[in-house]
Amino acid sequence: MNNSGAYPLLSKIAPTVLYNWQGTPTWKKYFDFMAKTLGREEIARKAWDDYHDRVEALKTALGDRYKDKTISFVYFCCQGVGSQSLDSFAGSILEDIGLKRPAAQAVKAQHGEIYLSEEELTKADGDVIFVAAYTDSDKANLEQMQKKSLWRTLKAVQQNRVYRVDAETWRDGNLMAANAVIDDLYKYLVNIP
Repeated sequence: MNNSGAYPLLSKIAPTVLYNWQGTPTWKKYFDFMAKTLGREEIARKAWDDYHDRVEALKTALGDRYKDKTISFVYFCCQGVGSQSLDSFAGSILEDIGLKRPAAQAVKAQHGEIYLSEEELTKADGDVIFVAAYTDSDKANLEQMQKKSLWRTLKAVQQNRVYRVDAETWRDGNLMAANAVIDDLYKYLVNIP
């Protein structure tokens, strides 16, 4: 959407900068843009250094434990099931860490989103599944899905390697959320045998 027509009006209210937001695949670029716009580039460099240090520390803690394993992320929202591709927020973090994704999620997708029908649920499978649900209704849909035989056929379910995570955190798009995702990865991939 082109908001350039609103710029003169908005700039009368406060200093205004326009940004062509492309969604979560560009969350890193957006962070850098905001840092530059606000004159906080040095703080941003430190924040990125901290993020990369945490990524490297997690890689070290994981060792080769997940070298040949796939990590899936699935969320329940709006009466449906979705996942995130490589170029999504969560996908970019998992990729930074070097964790493999199931074939259906190891793709690039428009806006980083992959939508799955119930019949396609096997595309959500992996050695580990992180699952999230937004609303009470979405949580109820997840609980209903977990009662179905198709859910029980998933490898991660059979191996008791399905972990509930916060939907808003895993689908966000900022460094605070990225660090929270890293915390979850430590909790479930490092601290649980």
